[in-house]
Amino acid sequence: NPFITIGIPTYNRLRYLEEAVASARAQTYPNIEIVISQNPHRDPKITTSIAEYCRAQEVQDPRIRYRIHPENVGPEANFNSLADTARGSYVSLFGDDDRLLPHAIESLVKAIEPNTVMVFAKRHIIDNQGKRQKKLTSAHNRSLGYDCLPPGRVTNPEYWAWRQSPRIENSLTRSSDFRRHRFREDIDMPDVEPFIRLAREGGNFVFLPEYVIEYRSHSDSTTGGGFRDFCKLAEILTRLEVSAEIEPAKRRLLEWMIREGVRVSLLRGETDRARELVFSEYYPANSWSNPRQLVVSACVGLPGKLGSYVYNALHAFKNGHRFDPSYTSSRD
Repeated sequence: NPFITIGIPTYNRLRYLEEAVASARAQTYPNIEIVISQNPHRDPKITTSIAEYCRAQEVQDPRIRYRIHPENVGPEANFNSLADTARGSYVSLFGDDDRLLPHAIESLVKAIEPNTVMVFAKRHIIDNQGKRQKKLTSAHNRSLGYDCLPPGRVTNPEYWAWRQSPRIENSLTRSSDFRRHRFREDIDMPDVEPFIRLAREGGNFVFLPEYVIEYRSHSDSTTGGGFRDFCKLAEILTRLEVSAEIEPAKRRLLEWMIREGVRVSLLRGETDRARELVFSEYYPANSWSNPRQLVVSACVGLPGKLGSYVYNALHAFKNGHRFDPSYTSSRD
């Protein structure tokens, strides 16, 4: 009957936050605390409306603790602060736009074995209206390997960490381990690296083949709006040496990251960085056979900033945007 901390970072989505908090309060597992950590918004009205709601929730439910940062520390630091303040032996951290299923914590706790670092499960994908997306959910779960991952204690957890099977939103993580391998606050997808490092330490990872959360995919989310930059994370992960058994999973992840890194670098006018990434050992070998990647590779090969100029023009034309030539000359 371990004490569990449910942590919800928030910034500017009150209507989603209300659903997230309601889902936490509705848990069938009784031994919990709910911590809401707010980053203040640049609009004081948004900050005040969220703060008033959170304080009212704190009065209504003694399990709830509310805290607000003096200034916006960013999403990754907000997650870290939730782990730092957690009183539970395990933490469940999820975005303010997601919703826990009522049995989530109870099911995850039941799956804990001795020396368990993390228990992770499956997640539904929902849209901005909260409607479940069956096809997207099915494809998402296949991509994370949930269709072939046996239930119970995970054999070779590092392999599955490289496959990104453990995700922060649909897991319980031992609080002390999270605090040791906290999120880096300068990279995208901050849960990838610490989970890989945790898996390399040899602690137990447990997979529960049940749905425990509804993960919202929408344009106002980090994933929906696009990641800022994969390049730094790709550089960190490239330096990690792995066994021959794990190398295919590492290559799969890094090929995707570096491919996206080249594309984003071209969009930003950072042509030198795009060229560096193309020469990475993990740049996809089939780039000259894929039409989209063929365009990217061809643009990288153009002299000077011409490649970035051409790629931005093509990107603007495809998406119906106005092309701003000055943008591509403001980098490098």
